[in-house]
Amino acid sequence: MNRKFEKDYLRMTNTKYKFGIRFLANLLAYHNIRYMLWWRKYENKPSKLKRLFLLKYSRKYGLEISPHAIIGEGLNLGHPYNITVGGKVQIGNHV
Repeated sequence: MNRKFEKDYLRMTNTKYKFGIRFLANLLAYHNIRYMLWWRKYENKPSKLKRLFLLKYSRKYGLEISPHAIIGEGLNLGHPYNITVGGKVQIGNHV
C-alpha cells in the first residue's frame, strides 16, 4: 500500500494500516477513507480512471480535491463533506 495512505489511514482511524476485516469495515463505513485511497493510488499519475473515480466521489460526498494538488502524508479529513482543494495548493504533512 502507498506509504502516504498508510499515514492518512492512521490519522483518520487512530489505528495502523493492516489489510484485514477491520480495514475493509472502515473502508466501507467511511467515505473519506475510500476517497483518499483512490486519490493516493493515482497521485501523480493522471489518468481517466482517476478522474472518473474522483468525479464520482466528488459528486456523491462533496469532496473536491484537485488531482494536481500536492498533499503531504498524514492528511486527516475530520469533516469529510464539502471540502474543496484547488489545483495549485500544497498541503504539508500531518494536516
